[in-house]
Amino acid sequence: QDPDFVECFGFFSFINDSLIHPIEDQLAETIASKMEISGWLTKKKGDTLLANMRLLSSVDRRWFIVRAGVIAYYNNPQDLKPRNAISLADASVRLLHDNSTSFRLVTPWFSRNFSAESILASKRWVQAIRSNVTANNRYKSFVPPRRSISTRWFVNGAEYFDALLPVIENAQKRIFITDWYLALGVYLKRTAPLDDYYRLDRVLSRKAKSGVQVYVLIWRSPPGFDLQANYIVSKVEEFHETNAFAIRHPNFSPILWSHHQKTVIVDDVVAFVGGIDLCYTRYDNKNYPITDTDSKIFPGRDYSNLCYAGESNGKSMDSVLDRQSVPRMPWHDIHMQVDGPAAADVASNFIQRWNHAIRTSQTFGKIKPYLVGLPEDPSAISKLLPTVNEIGFRDCECQVLRSVASWSSGITEPETSIYKAMRAVITNAKHFIYIENQYFISALKSNTGRQPQNIIADAIYQRLRSAIINKEEFKCVVVIPVFPAGDLNSVTTRYIIKYVYKTISRRKHSVLQKLQEEFPNQNLEDYIIFLSMRNYGEINGVMHTEQVYIHAKLMIVDDQITICGSANINDRSLLGDRDSEIAVITGTEEGKYDSILGGKSTKVSEFSHTLRKRLWCDLVGIAANSEQANVLRDPIAGYQFLLATVKNNTEIYKRVFPYIPDNIRLLSQLNEIKKESIISEHRLLKDIRGYGVLFPMDFLIDESDASMSPKVRDAEFLVPRQCFL
Repeated sequence: QDPDFVECFGFFSFINDSLIHPIEDQLAETIASKMEISGWLTKKKGDTLLANMRLLSSVDRRWFIVRAGVIAYYNNPQDLKPRNAISLADASVRLLHDNSTSFRLVTPWFSRNFSAESILASKRWVQAIRSNVTANNRYKSFVPPRRSISTRWFVNGAEYFDALLPVIENAQKRIFITDWYLALGVYLKRTAPLDDYYRLDRVLSRKAKSGVQVYVLIWRSPPGFDLQANYIVSKVEEFHETNAFAIRHPNFSPILWSHHQKTVIVDDVVAFVGGIDLCYTRYDNKNYPITDTDSKIFPGRDYSNLCYAGESNGKSMDSVLDRQSVPRMPWHDIHMQVDGPAAADVASNFIQRWNHAIRTSQTFGKIKPYLVGLPEDPSAISKLLPTVNEIGFRDCECQVLRSVASWSSGITEPETSIYKAMRAVITNAKHFIYIENQYFISALKSNTGRQPQNIIADAIYQRLRSAIINKEEFKCVVVIPVFPAGDLNSVTTRYIIKYVYKTISRRKHSVLQKLQEEFPNQNLEDYIIFLSMRNYGEINGVMHTEQVYIHAKLMIVDDQITICGSANINDRSLLGDRDSEIAVITGTEEGKYDSILGGKSTKVSEFSHTLRKRLWCDLVGIAANSEQANVLRDPIAGYQFLLATVKNNTEIYKRVFPYIPDNIRLLSQLNEIKKESIISEHRLLKDIRGYGVLFPMDFLIDESDASMSPKVRDAEFLVPRQCFL
């Protein structure tokens, strides 16, 4: 059939775009909107002994506000901080009877009867509360997609810190920060010489002293991690008596899981979400230097290599590495910025977690105030982002996604919207999938009784299988670390390596073995490749190489959809009841930016396309804004150029540096092969282009399964396997 005839020569598309779609958008926004209401209510007191004995009044009259998924109450309308704030995520509310001035509110943490001034007022309160209860949103997220959002992406800490600093400095009301690892001594701006004025603790202290509220919510790590949560809480609360607060959570349990969200929210209208903690080691630039002998770029603890020393924090900012002999490990990461309702959703996540932490965490430091969302202020964004360049890409559709559960945010059922979104976009991919992630630990459905439980790998396998059967021009590129950061003699590091390879290529239920078994004559490189990143440099006349550590948590599909956040591809991040995570899915299936896919002109998302193109340019050593970068405009056509470049880079590194994982098949070789470069081959280094290399498929391939697992004598033997997955 003639497609033009079926489409009535564009008439049906015109009707859909100009009439139907706008109505659908308006309806979606109306349904998703949360009502606000405030006023006096009388509430029944809790079940205290004195109240039950009627020695005290059994009711209180308080000023209540319902806003942004929270009901909060104050002694009077003039109070700035509520006496209590209750999440309405899992709430139910009903009138006590049809013509009653009273209604009953029930949540997992709070149940009370309330009385309003009239029957009509009571009905309005019930309606407002119901509109703030979590709805049935896409991917079962706590919030719906938001339209007309402005976004920006940032590759590496230098770009992120440069954008973050002025927004914090322009803050008018309050700043929220969540991190897995927060270091107050990190510099947000690297001047020459370094200026303490731009150190994070100085920046936040100035804002608190100027009247801006600062709230910091961090993970209280168990023994074995040197993240110094108590030190951070004490230091933050020294900034100002009434304007700076911090909580470390959880109190004691669970010790197996972490708070892994990395967010900064300013005035509830601009938010930063992604993989970058505000801490040491995360700052890096587009050159990924492995040396800094004079401490100009990476001062103190910022000069780090996790293969030699783990994460550390505290008052001292001194590096534990000898930068005159040990290379640093460069850090590759992705972060993004959203504004408007999407930023308010990130703020709602913070508020829910903060109020939950007050109820469930041991008191440490000051008494913490409960939080509620700020009233809408149309001028707030322009105060924080005064220039067009700071706004970024306009008119994006964004939805905030999470992995949270009862322990982490107080909700009754785990939210796994990040996992649901990942599986959906992989399954629906039409042309290509691009992934950058710190981990790749997953399973196929065919592996019954599987550990790990998540099936991201199966979604990729099924999509590739379909592409091969149907002879589609389909590509998948996965970029992960050469190996997880840590000492290779460490049991934990080896155990995680084992499961990464079990997912990719080793064992019959791995992605590549399963595909090769079904399609023995197919060159799988025509459809999927696994990459890493690497750089080299000279320290005092000695040539070194080190992997560029992939810490990003990113997925781009068809240059249309991007998922960017804190979630790794493993059970810890995706199952909801383990680590707490947050991400943003950006874009729709109908982009507006002119591009090419598979040789055909098409419309894509400008946000997704420009980010993917920039990342591929870094892999192959092309300036993203150069004419040469057009070779990567079409990801299908650019795939072969990408593959050829990283193959050439890999061969050069293998010849110059015999000790890298590409040449190591047994653990014993780690100590047998000298950590020295082949001087006669140094001339080859000039032919390396960019930072992309092939993931070392044969690393430790000759080791037995037992040697890669904890033994009875190892402390890790007593740790549940799910902690590593």
